[in-house]
Amino acid sequence: MKKLLVVLCAAFVLAGCGGSGSGETVKKVCEAEQQGIKITMDLEGTDDVISKIAMNINAPYSAMAPFGLTKDMIDGAGDDVKEQASEIMKDTMMKTMDLNEDDGYTVTSVFDDEGWKMSVGAEASIFEQTFNASSMDEMTKELEDGGFTCK
Repeated sequence: MKKLLVVLCAAFVLAGCGGSGSGETVKKVCEAEQQGIKITMDLEGTDDVISKIAMNINAPYSAMAPFGLTKDMIDGAGDDVKEQASEIMKDTMMKTMDLNEDDGYTVTSVFDDEGWKMSVGAEASIFEQTFNASSMDEMTKELEDGGFTCK
């Protein structure tokens, strides 16, 4: 799972890279699922240059039950406890991906009726400081090599 998340982080590098070509908008959706947790990467760019990336993590209650987190438990908790649990999940995932909100990443994390959801985003320059940029084709291949299915 950690390798999969590292590959996800590398995808963010591509946001904001410039290039020339036919100007054709290209969109790819790459998905992976491990132990019931689904990770989706939405890639958008022009020709072979990625301009936008969105990463979403969706952990349904069925995937969290082995760790003691159930819908009944979350529903029965007060709002402050839900917020704390969501914050712990977010912090754990950010550490796993070796990302820090203080670096400028925008992160949302919430428990809802289906489970826990998290999304991560940042300005292209933040990702470019951490990773080397590459093309849409290269990123798609890297994600597929990491276990994603891209369409």
